[in-house]
Amino acid sequence: MAPFFHGKIAVNLIWYGNFKPSQRAIVADFITSLSASHPTQPSVAAWWKTIEKYYHLAGSKTSSSSLSLSLYLGKQLLDDTYFLGKSLSQKQIVQLASRGDQKNAINVVLTAADVTVDGFCVNRCGTTVPRAPS
Repeated sequence: MAPFFHGKIAVNLIWYGNFKPSQRAIVADFITSLSASHPTQPSVAAWWKTIEKYYHLAGSKTSSSSLSLSLYLGKQLLDDTYFLGKSLSQKQIVQLASRGDQKNAINVVLTAADVTVDGFCVNRCGTTVPRAPS
């Protein structure tokens, strides 16, 4: 079984709409806590390490060093102008996500409360779009 992600992975946050600085700080702090170097107990980083141990115990034949995963807060892009409007299609979400880095990154689009996304939380609660091979 090959891992989907391994190594150092940036989590880029694309903020679409109006967010309070405190809202942005909470999410950024959470992402940063995922790979804290000296986590306190309990913590997200400690939980993540536990999950990693179970993955290794599950019988992966790949060396544990190549399976390690370290998430870090990457770029934060803020668009509070609603340049795509306040009602977004799936295609527009992909367009927003493509504004983040494309290599070794997870681009997360966060929309403000006054933005609707076609079918979101009705048909699905997230979208995964693989990047094109380079």
